[in-house]
Amino acid sequence: MTNRPVGTKGSWSWSDDSQVAVTAALDDGTYSGAIETGTIGTAALIFGDVAYFATATSKWEKTNATAATTSGLKIAVCVQAGDSDATGIKFLLYGKVRADAAFPAFTIGEKVYLSAAGAGDLVTAAPTGTTGFVVRIVGYGNTANELFFTPENSYLVLA
Repeated sequence: MTNRPVGTKGSWSWSDDSQVAVTAALDDGTYSGAIETGTIGTAALIFGDVAYFATATSKWEKTNATAATTSGLKIAVCVQAGDSDATGIKFLLYGKVRADAAFPAFTIGEKVYLSAAGAGDLVTAAPTGTTGFVVRIVGYGNTANELFFTPENSYLVLA
């Protein structure tokens, strides 16, 4: 197999030995990894918002670590802004993303979690202290600005 990119922005490529290559360094507002397209739900999404797939509507809504129903399902990072009910929007399922305005400053190599304070946001410290809050690791800081998005399938609900 020859080296050929798939897509145009932050694309994956197949090398001769069938490995997947992810872009080494990202600029603000770029991503690299596995994406899927979908429809935004009731609230507009910006680049860097974290969303969950609402099975009842088959649309993407902002996550919130205040409940398992909004943070314990399939999640992704929105990498194409859009208004409510916009279709064909790209969501990063796994990979790297840099969103300087949307993300907090990450610590290199440390865990990143869903936020309970802001819908669609990420935090660098696990939610604590409130019954029903969800602790879910969604990735790790590659740099202060870049997230390696690899969401855990399991999570903890605080009792």
